[in-house]
Amino acid sequence: MAFQISEELFQRIKRYLEQESKYLGSKYTQREFVLDLITEALDAAEEIPEACQDQGEEVELATAESALAAAEFEPEKPGNRADW
Repeated sequence: MAFQISEELFQRIKRYLEQESKYLGSKYTQREFVLDLITEALDAAEEIPEACQDQGEEVELATAESALAAAEFEPEKPGNRADW
């Protein structure tokens, strides 16, 4: 994978890698940095459909409950009652 970035962004990444290397006590490479970012993004993207699916099931249930409640509480109209 190869791509070009601006000099400003490159310098920001360089500073970040230096800080992380000091924090970790070992060299944190550009390769590790990019692979970590890609892995985090893919993990987050894979969680989204699961969250949407869970939410979708809740929405379907709520819609079904609302429809049932509306049917149960529909006002009776003259002619619908057997005793009229």
